[in-house]
Amino acid sequence: MADFKGINTEQLEIIACFNCDAELDVSEYTLFERILCPNCETELSVPGRLSHFVLIDELGSGAMGMVYRAVDENLDREVALKVMREEYSADEKAIEMLRQEAQAAAALNHQNVVQVYEFGQSLNQPFIVMELVNHGRLDAEMVDGAKVDEGFLLKTARDVSEGLAAAQAAGLTHGDIKPANILYDKQGGAKVVDFGLARFGGGGKPGEVWGTPYYIAPEKAKGKAEDWRSDQYSLGATLWHALAGFPPFDGETPTDVVVARLNNPVPSLQEANSSVTKETAVFVERMMSPLPGRRYPTYASALADIDAAIESNKAAAAEAQVAAEAAAHSKKPKKKSIMLQIMISMVVIVTSLIGILLYQQSKGGGRTVTPDPNPGPKVPAQVRRTNVEPLVSFDKKKLADAIKLQADGSSFGAQSTIQKLLAKFDDSEGLYATDAPACSWIRLYQSMMLFVDKQGSSSDDLLEAIIQATSKYETDQAPAENPVTLAEFLAGKLDKSQLQEQTVTTAVWYQQLRDLVIAVKAHDLDDKEGATAGFKEYLAADGAPDWVYLLKPLIQQQVGVAGD
Repeated sequence: MADFKGINTEQLEIIACFNCDAELDVSEYTLFERILCPNCETELSVPGRLSHFVLIDELGSGAMGMVYRAVDENLDREVALKVMREEYSADEKAIEMLRQEAQAAAALNHQNVVQVYEFGQSLNQPFIVMELVNHGRLDAEMVDGAKVDEGFLLKTARDVSEGLAAAQAAGLTHGDIKPANILYDKQGGAKVVDFGLARFGGGGKPGEVWGTPYYIAPEKAKGKAEDWRSDQYSLGATLWHALAGFPPFDGETPTDVVVARLNNPVPSLQEANSSVTKETAVFVERMMSPLPGRRYPTYASALADIDAAIESNKAAAAEAQVAAEAAAHSKKPKKKSIMLQIMISMVVIVTSLIGILLYQQSKGGGRTVTPDPNPGPKVPAQVRRTNVEPLVSFDKKKLADAIKLQADGSSFGAQSTIQKLLAKFDDSEGLYATDAPACSWIRLYQSMMLFVDKQGSSSDDLLEAIIQATSKYETDQAPAENPVTLAEFLAGKLDKSQLQEQTVTTAVWYQQLRDLVIAVKAHDLDDKEGATAGFKEYLAADGAPDWVYLLKPLIQQQVGVAGD
């Protein structure tokens, strides 16, 4: 038996390498210690066991326990395992709270509530087994005062409200809605977790104060009984914080925060963030009404206002994009009048023909030259897409915006921005055709950003779309400098040596991107040394078109984190 951060687990003595199946003696290593397989040099993490669960990784920790990513050996599926530390095993109230959390969540079967599968005990430690949801949390999007994208947050608000409506229908209140208890699945859907403070029936008992100070409802702060409307207040405070970048009420101590909430009106969300639409501000502030009776009478009425806010946000985003494109267009040099252009063109053509004829006569050839009657459409030089410059200025700006969002801690906002950019390629022609190489390059950048965020597996569909795309190039055959080869490496269809062999004669700018994808994949696999070396080479690189270096701000942030 081994003790790891206050949790007792069974020590595994022999494990098999997942890459080459070699048996390894790990009896001398601690839980989750990183080792190299001596046979194939694959990096492995030493697992442990608790009951019939193999512990794969640590997902989070708290004062009373730990949460692990684990494999249920009985059912052969991955789960989240929440384990209470042994030191609390004699605390009947703590055990009852964990049991109550399991019972509360198990009573619900809804796509926006994390499912609970089992409650048990092993090595004198109570645990609950839950659905594994590990593609981000709302609080991770709010690090260092980052503001969450309004459109993305409205989708989150809708999902959470749906989950809480299901809880209310089961006669259940959550009791602790906050950013850390809102998780995201692979599709970006929000799920509510941690019903540890949940209560059935008529709400909490008067005199009990549970919850998180930033988001606790006034009636709970006063020690009065609460109901589902208290959850509604906590959700509103969570949304306010996420949109403003700071909590609606603050103070030096938890008591100061609660006093500020009780003594002051709800602050204006639009004053805190002027970009928030009126409809969003109205429904968030109504959820945060100090008096429960002034909040939404039902979740259905709240959802109606959320839907209205979603439509308003879409309209505002479309209007802003039109304005931005108009502003960008107005900065371009003014075109001369059509008649003047025609006259100038005629003069140039006539002058050129005369020059050609005189030249041919002087050479004795006497031949005349007939211009091509169907030269085809000409694309203005400033927006022409080529192999070396597949992205136009609008693409590069949007990619830069997305990369900055991720560097600031908002990976979901970053992915949302890129999705909006890719949407321009749907059902379009010409510069934004779906088979334009630019579309594949943008998807490649999107994939690399996911790898940097250690969500490489989430890019499978993107990489496959790149590999399967039939891209239009200036020539019939795709050039050697194409995104497909890089995507094949990230997707695991090529190893490092094959990638380098296939790109040895490619242009310098392409080789810089090749070395970058090698580094981001190493980063995703926790190869810190390989990733950092590759990142530093990319940061020092120059001489290529500017779009090649768009990821530098994000990579700089990663190198800085690695150096801390």
